[in-house]
Amino acid sequence: MSTLTPLDMATQVGSGLLSFPVTHFDHQLEFDEAAFRAHISWLLEYKPAALFAPGGTGEFFSLTLEEFSAVVRAAVAETAGRVPVLAGCGYGTRVAVQFAQAAERASSRTLARFRSSKTVACAHDERREESCRRDLGGPGDGARA
Repeated sequence: MSTLTPLDMATQVGSGLLSFPVTHFDHQLEFDEAAFRAHISWLLEYKPAALFAPGGTGEFFSLTLEEFSAVVRAAVAETAGRVPVLAGCGYGTRVAVQFAQAAERASSRTLARFRSSKTVACAHDERREESCRRDLGGPGDGARA
């Protein structure tokens, strides 16, 4: 799928069901890419409008940046442009920026902001950082990572 404008993305996401694949792990608690990709392949048979990876099932906050990057890369590769991949993004402002940049490197063009709708917006405007820190509810949210 080519890069979509925000309006095109909203139209695409609103056009049907969304898919939230579980991130698979093996017995050593390592990301199981083969199982994850097989699951995505199966989900694509049902023609979802978009796919959230990782995080739609709650695992986002337990992943390292490296694991997150591997999950997004695997989702983008397996979907092969057939549907948009919406990558999770959250934590405090500085960490959210790192996750957003990792998603961009993996060719995910859209972010799903977790915890607060202001997380990513704050990351792009230094002047709003203090306000965001208050809005996000604590010293860890919005603090420099």
